[in-house]
Amino acid sequence: MKIFICFTPFQLYYAECIILNFFDKKDENILLIYSQGNLRGYNFKCEVETLKLRSVGNFSFLINHSKAKKKILNLVEHKNHLEIFVSHTGSLLTNFIFHNKLINRNAKINLFYEGLLSLNDYSEKFNSQHLKRIVGGLMVGILYKYNKTIYPYKNDRIHKIYTPLPELTLGERSKKISCAIRLKEHQNNKTNRCLILGGPIENILEYYKVFLKEIAEKSFSEIVYKGHPAFNTYRKDEKHTFRNLAAQHNVDFVEIHEDEIIEDVISKYPSKVIYSYPSSALINLKLIIDDSCEIKCYLHKDLVLDQNLHRIYKTINIKINPIY
Repeated sequence: MKIFICFTPFQLYYAECIILNFFDKKDENILLIYSQGNLRGYNFKCEVETLKLRSVGNFSFLINHSKAKKKILNLVEHKNHLEIFVSHTGSLLTNFIFHNKLINRNAKINLFYEGLLSLNDYSEKFNSQHLKRIVGGLMVGILYKYNKTIYPYKNDRIHKIYTPLPELTLGERSKKISCAIRLKEHQNNKTNRCLILGGPIENILEYYKVFLKEIAEKSFSEIVYKGHPAFNTYRKDEKHTFRNLAAQHNVDFVEIHEDEIIEDVISKYPSKVIYSYPSSALINLKLIIDDSCEIKCYLHKDLVLDQNLHRIYKTINIKINPIY
């Protein structure tokens, strides 16, 4: 029995990769607990039971977490060879799993890849979200234990670490299991297109101008643009920046919803060139595209690239082009 805990659409996507690579037997039992995204288009090729956590309102949130807790404890008590897969231990549910003595005695806990979090020694400062988890946990019988380390790759309780980047992922070499990020198959075979990524970076308009200037010198059959989810939250003023600039230059483009994960976007819209600012999304893109696709990453001359991202880019051969 395998239990996957997923809190983001990408975690759901990568959980499918792990299941298809290692646990796709018809007699394999999988419990998938998730909070974001939907399961349309997923094909696990084995029996998968699902439990969705996310709901409207704090009361529903607590009820669903209580159900998940009881479900996991029941499986731990009655199932043999149980393995639980989490990307981190910072959430209310994964924190409970990591610290519960019964679970640690009767089940193996595995980490799976979550982008930059798996590649850096990240420390999470105590904030209001931790206080909410402490209070909410008490209401459903969960003792939330704050720890600044939410990717506990050094802890003996971690059995295996599944990752598409074993050479860069933190953890003991003997624990790391390589699992590639799979491209989903789609019928859209038009490849003479470019993909533009917009994001919450200073002077984003200058990036768009450089992108469009270079695109004007080429003959792409289609231009695809995807903004960052932050454009729907704390950077709403930049949501239409690219659209307005494209209109000024009479540039037609296909706009992708901000919340769609980049792995799905590149599957649906295979591209010849990807134009972007320095984004963590480029790491996963580099892992799944082939040599027929070029990544053109730009950085304004007045900005300095994060050291950790610079190290990773250098390792996987993503070059930075300056904007003057």
